[in-house]
Amino acid sequence: MPTTTLHSDTPEISVLDNRKAAIRTLRYQRKDIAEEVNERIEWHTFSSLGHLTSTTDARFFTNNTACNFQYHYALNGKALRTDSVDAGSSYVFYDIEGKPLWQQDARATQQHYDYDLLGRHTERRETLAGETSAVRERFCYGDSGEINDDGRKNLRGQLAKHYDTAGLLDYSVMGYGLESSPLQQQRQLLPIETDSDWQGSDANGWQQALTGDTYTTGWRYAADGQVLQQTDTKGHQQRSSYDVMGRLKASSVTLNGDSEQSVLTAVSYNAAGRKLREQAANHIVTDYSYEPETQRLLGMTTTRGNTRLQQWHYSYDPVGNITALANAAEVDSYFNNQQATAVRHYQYDTLYQLISASGRENPGQSSVIDNPAAIVPPPDSGQYVPYTRNYQYDAGGNLTQIQHQADNHHYTRTLRVSAHSNHAILDTSTVTRTVGHIEEAFDACGNQQQLDTGQRLLWDGLNQLQRVTTIARDSSEDDDRESYSYGADGMRVRKTGTTQASGGNTLQQQDVIYLPGIELRRTHSNQVVTEHLEVITIGAAGRSQVRLLHWLDGTEPDAIANRQWRYSLDDHLGSSHLELDDSGNILTKEEYYAYGGTAVRTAKSTREVKYKTIRYSGKERDSSGLYYYGYRYYQPWLGRWLNTDPAGTVDGLNLYRMVRNNPLTLSDGDGTSPSKDDVKGMTREIKHISRSAKVVRENLNKSDQRIVATAGLNIAISSLAGPINYAAGMLVPPIAVAPAMLAGLSGTVTGDLTNRALNKVADKAVGTDLSHTLETSKKPKGKPVLGRYSAPVADYGFAIATGNSFPYAVTDASSASRSGNYVTKNLTKASKLIYDRQTLAKQAYHDAHTAADRIKMLADTVNTIDESSPALAIIKMRMGVKKAESRLNALKEDAYRIGYPAGYASKHFGPGHIGIAAHFEVNRNVKFDYIDN
Repeated sequence: MPTTTLHSDTPEISVLDNRKAAIRTLRYQRKDIAEEVNERIEWHTFSSLGHLTSTTDARFFTNNTACNFQYHYALNGKALRTDSVDAGSSYVFYDIEGKPLWQQDARATQQHYDYDLLGRHTERRETLAGETSAVRERFCYGDSGEINDDGRKNLRGQLAKHYDTAGLLDYSVMGYGLESSPLQQQRQLLPIETDSDWQGSDANGWQQALTGDTYTTGWRYAADGQVLQQTDTKGHQQRSSYDVMGRLKASSVTLNGDSEQSVLTAVSYNAAGRKLREQAANHIVTDYSYEPETQRLLGMTTTRGNTRLQQWHYSYDPVGNITALANAAEVDSYFNNQQATAVRHYQYDTLYQLISASGRENPGQSSVIDNPAAIVPPPDSGQYVPYTRNYQYDAGGNLTQIQHQADNHHYTRTLRVSAHSNHAILDTSTVTRTVGHIEEAFDACGNQQQLDTGQRLLWDGLNQLQRVTTIARDSSEDDDRESYSYGADGMRVRKTGTTQASGGNTLQQQDVIYLPGIELRRTHSNQVVTEHLEVITIGAAGRSQVRLLHWLDGTEPDAIANRQWRYSLDDHLGSSHLELDDSGNILTKEEYYAYGGTAVRTAKSTREVKYKTIRYSGKERDSSGLYYYGYRYYQPWLGRWLNTDPAGTVDGLNLYRMVRNNPLTLSDGDGTSPSKDDVKGMTREIKHISRSAKVVRENLNKSDQRIVATAGLNIAISSLAGPINYAAGMLVPPIAVAPAMLAGLSGTVTGDLTNRALNKVADKAVGTDLSHTLETSKKPKGKPVLGRYSAPVADYGFAIATGNSFPYAVTDASSASRSGNYVTKNLTKASKLIYDRQTLAKQAYHDAHTAADRIKMLADTVNTIDESSPALAIIKMRMGVKKAESRLNALKEDAYRIGYPAGYASKHFGPGHIGIAAHFEVNRNVKFDYIDN
């Protein structure tokens, strides 16, 4: 007789209509084997044309009160209006090429987008409700005639200057490299708490609006696009080196005027590409172990000599949820007759939502925002008590209750959820929360208006948090507050905290400027600098986060050495548990509740805690208690986001839910969508390979041959962006990269900086319907996805680009020959590929198409080019194509002969990126041959 378990009779069932569209999804929930199963029905409706018109989650389906989303479409199939119970109603109008022209959100904030004759984004104007229009962003390109030597700088078709909401990003000084990566950027900022408005056409006037400081960052790259060296705005250099597979193996940092110091000395990997061992320069060694069948992380052990600092052991259920997490480096402790162990246990319901978590905490914890009552120094580290937390959720996935049980310390947090949306606020014993109270706590776009502690929140026109008022006074100018400004990519550029002290006689200001590789932190008291701190953030430090604190002008604090190294040892989520100095001594220790609050915190001193800024999930926690993730802010004491997901429904219909209510197994890197640790690791390994894969996936899923052809050109442009950007962008229509949530921010197929800066959000929004048809364990069969390429206009654009945007313009036979040689020399570098059959085959298959189409378009070009062009240039260009074909065919034959050992691949294709041969025949049919190692 079969055994009944918690998950018995709880399948997920999809009901399809006669068009194979999923009109209902049935899930079954229970959290105890003795309970009856709760049926959860998600309902979708479609138009006669197959467009999704509404979607309803289980809560609203049962109550029959509302639809989570409703969509209204234009004749071309684009959504013109979207109605959301959480984010309100939004509208988008497009031009004939599918580019957004106008948007309006539920707060009546309007965004207007302007383009030049080439279809490139030039301006974003914003009109807040009841206010006049302001130009929030302006884009200037390298081929505008204002940039000297734009061809040699690879600036043609590229973004040269971007006036954004934080100030100015200038790429025109050094331009771009072959991989379309900037060689240098200069950042200038607007004054604190100043909104951008780049009206008119006077660049001198725009310059006057900026502060006088210029922050310059430079990069050097390997042939495959990986960063070899970064020089930050203060002249500090970070260097990275890689093995033959392109994986990080060592890194170092050189302070300006000082000698080079190692950070990471060695890294080893297993056959699946997972890290086995990391050795840091402070003699800290971390070893990793994995489950052979699934590559799930089983253990992480960090040692200093013979001393174990961390020894994590992970236990999983059959689907990969973490059920136990133990730190064997910690001993059991006893306090107030209570035993506390360093083992945490987790339980889930049948929907894999966390329902119970147990562990240890400091005694006397706060019941408000999960901050420890006091800093416990290491000599008293035995002061731990065990706790258990139970979690409850409604049918819409809202966390509705947290029950905390510990020795003489019990409390319950209850969240009241609106009956008409997923808006929710903390319930208190003094106020009865009605639906009206709940909805008043959010604006029309679903942005929370104040924290549960009463701190007011202010949002900008793009629904980004602009200010938190910590203490309100009669005059808003006298408020204690923290203000934020953001760059073009939506990431935070500046944070400024302002407080009144000494009865209003002292104005204190803490200013943080976030730049590549460094944070500039200054503290002022009545405009006098009392602390000047540079925090060098080491980007290539392995799994640990390494930060180097460098004080200037004699402002370092007592009892902390200048140039202090802080090595952060994390868990699988990236949460910082231990901070060590360069000698391996413990500076701080912190443990976390399941949803991110602080359960345990000890430190060498309270001063050391002040300089720990990276905490849960590797994110910064602000003075408000909010965690900054990138695109959103997170409330750890409530286990939910502060506003709706800017990526839409990529994480489900509830736009406030945190990582599908499974915060141990899943994590969120930027505030848009959850992922597992193993997926994140592989993503980091291959992200530098195919920067335009998202565009290809989206457009290949559309049955439009012209768009498919354009996508093929786009991926070629991404791989050889420097040489071919200019004319391709002039002649080929742009592609919409993502749905309406990115409206106005995608550029032409040449890819402006704004488009690249939004890669993270775009990647969440773009479908992957084609990818699942590629079996990773078998060689692909059938014809290439793109099939026979026929797009004369695009080919002609490619030909002109070849002549006009290479370092040598094709104006005569000699320079044409140099251009052809340039093509031949760099094609193999641009056709780099990673091969790992189990995990990377799908990515490699797309990259094989990339290599194929580059040669194919060159071949088509010489057959369709206007013969009235200089004859000798045509001949030389044709010779360049033949050389390229001959070179790749020769490499293919050699690869078959010797089986692609790593050294051979590295020699001919750059650092170990080959495992696939792209074979081109004379008739231009393309074959892809997978080579087994």
